[in-house]
This record gives sequence, structure tokens and C-alpha cells, in this order.
Amino acid sequence: GAQIWTAEVSRGSILGYDPKTYVETSFFGEEDTRSNLVRLLSGTLTKVINETDVLTEFQSKTWTMVVPAGQTELKVTMVYTDRAGTTSATQHRINDVTLKVVSPGGTIYWGNNGLLAGNYSTAGGSPNTKDTVQNVFLQNPQAGNWTITISAHDLNQDEHSETPRVDQDYALVAYPATSLN
Repeated sequence: GAQIWTAEVSRGSILGYDPKTYVETSFFGEEDTRSNLVRLLSGTLTKVINETDVLTEFQSKTWTMVVPAGQTELKVTMVYTDRAGTTSATQHRINDVTLKVVSPGGTIYWGNNGLLAGNYSTAGGSPNTKDTVQNVFLQNPQAGNWTITISAHDLNQDEHSETPRVDQDYALVAYPATSLN
């Protein structure tokens, strides 16, 4: 579902095709999509975390992304599934999960900051509390260890039914990364 879509959105923007058209015409179901994505992404600088990490309220998970020298772009996408709020609510999301990316030099990039004005993220800003798909896109990233933090600031409803507690899973796609730990 949504996690596979995240991989395709990132992969499409990296390889230069429309992921919506590709997914709808090339795959026949989630299992086919999953196995094809693994095949297509193995051996590349694209790393995928697909619902393997679960957050509880106020919990964060930090990943270290190693970016090799000489890369022209950095692309990090995080998505989480969220049920729609009521139509009368001023805010239509139920849970709040945010993406923060920090460069080796300490510059902070929040998910989607600056992307309404252009194709690349701008430094600073604040946590994105509205969108369930969040991106950080940068040109000419500094080589080295980048820190990616996914935080669950507000969990009101369980989105990970495999456990008895209120928790949230997510997908993360990072490019270019020699490792993501």
C-alpha cells in the first residue's frame, strides 16, 4: 500500500519517470510490487525501510545515512498511513509523524520545508504536522553521515494492528546511501 507507493515516488523522482503511471501499469498487486521493488532497488544507492519500525507516542527513531562523495542530489521520503479525520474537523489527520534530516555539518531540514516554493528543500523551518508524505530533496549533498529522525509527536489512533498498543509504522526511502542504519 502506502509504503510501496513511497518507494515508487522516490524511485520515480530519482530515475525520472511518473511513478503513478508505472505502478498502475506495471504491477498487479502489492506482493508483485514488493518483489519487483526489491529486485529493482537491490545493488543501488537507494535504501528502503518498509514498515519494519514501529513508534509509540513521543518516540523517535534515528537512522544514519552514509552519503558518498560526488552525488548531485539527496532525496529522503517518509510516509505513514493515517485514517481521515472527520469532515467537520479543521485538521484532517489523526496521527502526527514528522521527518527531520540533519547534514554532516549540522544543518536541519524538516520534511517538505521549502517544497511549495521550489523543487528543493530549504534549511530550517519547523516540523510538518499536516502531511503524511514528507520529503527532503537537496542538490549537491555533503558527503558523510546524515541523520534522519522519524518522530511520533501525536498518536491518537492505532495504525499498526499487529500490536496491542497505540502505535504507528512508516516507510522511509533514502537516496543516495551506501548504508542506512
